[in-house]
Amino acid sequence: MTDADEDYFRKFPDHATRELLGNPGNLRDLVTRVAPDLVDHIDFSRTKSVEREFRLEDWRGREADRLFELPYREAGMEVAVLVCLLVEHQSTPDAMMPFRLLQYAVLYWDRQWKNWRGKPAPRDPLRLNAVLPIVLYTGNRPWMTNHQLSDLIAGPESLRALAPHWPPLVWDITQRTPQELLGETGAWLRSLAVVRAEREDRETFADVFREVIESLEELAVTDKVRWHDLTRFVISWALRRRPRDEAADLKEIFTRTQQDRIHQKEVKEMIESTFQTWEEHVEEERNYARRADLKRVVQKKFPDAPQDILDRIDTIDDSARLQELFDRALDAKSLDDIPL
Repeated sequence: MTDADEDYFRKFPDHATRELLGNPGNLRDLVTRVAPDLVDHIDFSRTKSVEREFRLEDWRGREADRLFELPYREAGMEVAVLVCLLVEHQSTPDAMMPFRLLQYAVLYWDRQWKNWRGKPAPRDPLRLNAVLPIVLYTGNRPWMTNHQLSDLIAGPESLRALAPHWPPLVWDITQRTPQELLGETGAWLRSLAVVRAEREDRETFADVFREVIESLEELAVTDKVRWHDLTRFVISWALRRRPRDEAADLKEIFTRTQQDRIHQKEVKEMIESTFQTWEEHVEEERNYARRADLKRVVQKKFPDAPQDILDRIDTIDDSARLQELFDRALDAKSLDDIPL
């Protein structure tokens, strides 16, 4: 396996989960669990995805996994709230997570402040949007590291108490059994039973896989798009995370379970297209990051670079060419040294 292949398989869980959370129904399932007192006040039908990349003065970037602005209604008032969502699947939980989420929130608020300053006077007083910081942890070991910002502060409790109150809402699936997840009311939460069971023995995993597929059947009638995405996710996880010699049995379970719901041809096409679809998505994500890195270097070294140069970068989909241009840009003395 090449380094690129290893990198792809390592990042697959985060990419797959992050993709699904772009669906308002799946996002609502998660918020229902981490913030049950808030969920009924949020209008998920008007979910707006927010630009994930924040530009810093030293041209480096910080990028949150998913940022969503949603309307929040209470007491006859409607305001916007930002859901800042990080997906973690690494085996060792990130001790810096509370700080990372605070960084994203501050950068988001800074963007709001700059937009407010750019408005002509007179203007309404500045009001920042509330931020709901969520960590979805799908690893195999329990989250046994920092839960809030004060955990990172050195010294006695009297000093830690001075830290900003910033407790991210961590939803740790290691605290739930596959059967507990199968008992959830939200379809997306039930699909996570496959994630939780990925290290179980062959027979146990096959049973969980079958139950998840069966539990999603109702969506095939009420929300075909969501059914397709969740089913593809479950199949992808099973085929990629389990031993290869189980693939035939898992395909058979899926085909048998779905035979009365949809045509066999559609089932076969979904299975065969699973690998290609997720690979294309990951490659798009990689190229997005490569283009952003290249533009940051160009803008840092050549502040007067014309917009058409930056626009040309956005049209490049060849990963090898993007890497070559990035390497050229690092040593470039002028824009002519970058063959755009």
